[in-house]
Amino acid sequence: MNKAAKKYASLAACAIVLISTISALDGGNVPLSARPSWVKPIELDTVSGIDSALVDSGFYYILNDQQQSVIPPEHYRHFAFRVINHSGLEEASRLEITYESAYETLSLHGFTVWRDGKAIDWSKRVRWQELQREAALDSGLYDESKTMLLILEDIRQDDIVEYDYTIAGSNPIFGSKYYGVFNHGLDYPMATLSFRLLVPKGRKIAVKQHVRDLPQAETILSDGTRELVWKERNSAAVRENFAAPGWYEQYPWIEMSEWKSWNEVKDWGRSIFREPESNDGAVEREWKQLMAERGSEMTRDEKLVVALKFVQDEIRYFGIEIGVNSHRPRSPDEVLESRFGDCKDKALLFCQMARLAGWDAYPVLVNSSEGKSLEGWLPSPRAFDHVIARVRGGGNLLWFDPTISYQGGTAKTVWVPDYGKALVLDGSKEGLRAMPSEKRGSIDVHETYACPGFDESGTLEVVSVFRGHEADRMRYQLASTGRATLEKNYLEFYQSAFPKAARSLDITSADDRIENVLELHESYTVPEMWGKASEAGDDGAKELYLFPYTFSKRFSDFDDIGTDRTAPLDISFNCVARHRITVLLPEKLGIENEEYKSDNPWYRLNYRAKEDGLTFELDYAYEPLVDTVNASDYAAFRTKLESDRKEYLGYTLSGGAAPSSEASGETIESRLASWAGPRAIDYVACAILVALTALFAYRLGLMHGKEGKGDRADKE
Repeated sequence: MNKAAKKYASLAACAIVLISTISALDGGNVPLSARPSWVKPIELDTVSGIDSALVDSGFYYILNDQQQSVIPPEHYRHFAFRVINHSGLEEASRLEITYESAYETLSLHGFTVWRDGKAIDWSKRVRWQELQREAALDSGLYDESKTMLLILEDIRQDDIVEYDYTIAGSNPIFGSKYYGVFNHGLDYPMATLSFRLLVPKGRKIAVKQHVRDLPQAETILSDGTRELVWKERNSAAVRENFAAPGWYEQYPWIEMSEWKSWNEVKDWGRSIFREPESNDGAVEREWKQLMAERGSEMTRDEKLVVALKFVQDEIRYFGIEIGVNSHRPRSPDEVLESRFGDCKDKALLFCQMARLAGWDAYPVLVNSSEGKSLEGWLPSPRAFDHVIARVRGGGNLLWFDPTISYQGGTAKTVWVPDYGKALVLDGSKEGLRAMPSEKRGSIDVHETYACPGFDESGTLEVVSVFRGHEADRMRYQLASTGRATLEKNYLEFYQSAFPKAARSLDITSADDRIENVLELHESYTVPEMWGKASEAGDDGAKELYLFPYTFSKRFSDFDDIGTDRTAPLDISFNCVARHRITVLLPEKLGIENEEYKSDNPWYRLNYRAKEDGLTFELDYAYEPLVDTVNASDYAAFRTKLESDRKEYLGYTLSGGAAPSSEASGETIESRLASWAGPRAIDYVACAILVALTALFAYRLGLMHGKEGKGDRADKE
């Protein structure tokens, strides 16, 4: 069970492991063993119909030959790939094979290099070492998986590298039931593709092909074994559509399952999530202490929130997932004593505490990224990678994710992601069921710029209000970043537009965790708030550029994605955003008031610009209307984004010019009005908008608590 979390340090850690072990690599004595007797290796055909000009990875597969046996549980893999240029040498000369050492064994069978049409035994020119990398450790998981690192010497351009191996064993947590997949869609082409499955007599295994079907042949062998074979020549590379939703399948695969129904999977889940009959009462004692600390006047809803907050915030996320513990939770007493657990551990502990609070509570199996496509899959426990909880009581049916920290709200308003289809491990016969739609969060930012004169120093006050899951994310940001770092980051954000800006007061926050509303206040002094106009001559004209960074990245996220696509576009942004900008002007600018509402089926954008005396106000409101855009609509969607962005996202105020000495009859007021314009975003301002979007996205990333490279990494 995995928690969605990544840290960039893992890349450096892997590099350190590789450097520290390279000198200790064994060479010339790589351990080889015979192939299993049931395997029928495909003879390599070095002639292919793949056009090297269409290969963009530096290599391609000449052969992808995989075979599985249900009994014994073994998976044989036989690969050969051709190196077509220097960039492919890395893939060809360094091989990595990962397996679960708790219940699997790895057997290497052979290494051959084809050079100038001749097959050469390469087993004496392989350096090797077994590593325990723990690649998932930075995600809070420890599983003792092993990686066989194989470095092949003297691999050259135009070589064909051929090797084969077998991984034997299966996770005993699934008993004797078989489930397997064969992914036959890759990012590079394959000359020969083959998959063979041996099913013992009497075993019934369902097969389902996804995205694209391969030709299937079936033979009954002399001992009654059912042999299934899928083959294809010259398979094209899959051209992935970027920014597709996680549930949309782009890569073809074959699924094979012995599980008859989702109810059978539910029975399996209930058996491994059964609470131990014998315990030392640690959970009950902890619960009594929690209740004693909070008094006896709590409602049942309030008690449920106490249980949730305790598991979320007091039990840190860490999973020991060795062997059967990849899916079997530890006992709640053990989790409580160690004060750590992964999703399944935390869900079971929360369910036990929820029952003590007077609720019926059950663990729920979900898929954290592909849950909305599960109805099209064959039943299997491996359809799930995450565990949450559902509680029932007093006519209420509530869902919770005990792995999310720093949440606010009441029992009925706590946010939980919509993971799509879910399997509730209760006593009913209900199979997969849909989760409720996510509760929408909101961000409301109000910037106030004040400056007594165009050439004087100004002030900037910022009030940001986060509600719902946006408050959860900012609460986490404050806890994990610290105020000093947050102040530094936010100041640098504004200094990207105003280099001499300085913080005048510490950032303050007000957090109503029950209502789940969090408010931040920022104060800055801004020398040279009004900068020299980009097209000004010697008349001293000044300008101030304003921008709604709260949601602006939604209008530039897809600039690098071409309009030729076959997959829907993921634009999920479950948040309503409002950005208001008030400017206290040194003098009237004579700006014409303006309003705009974007008419489209994908999002709602409202815009208003108004000057009232010495006050100018911009008011933006953004709300997504859909989670995805159909591929056929993407070109129109992007055109609308670009149009709205260029026309309305950003505003340049201009003023402060000296009166003209020419006898043209032109008044100061008309001159200023012509500079300011109804919405003075000229070519220069458009260029500024594009250049600053990435900087504003940084602050947006902080607001949304994102941990990916796109929003924050460039600025930290």
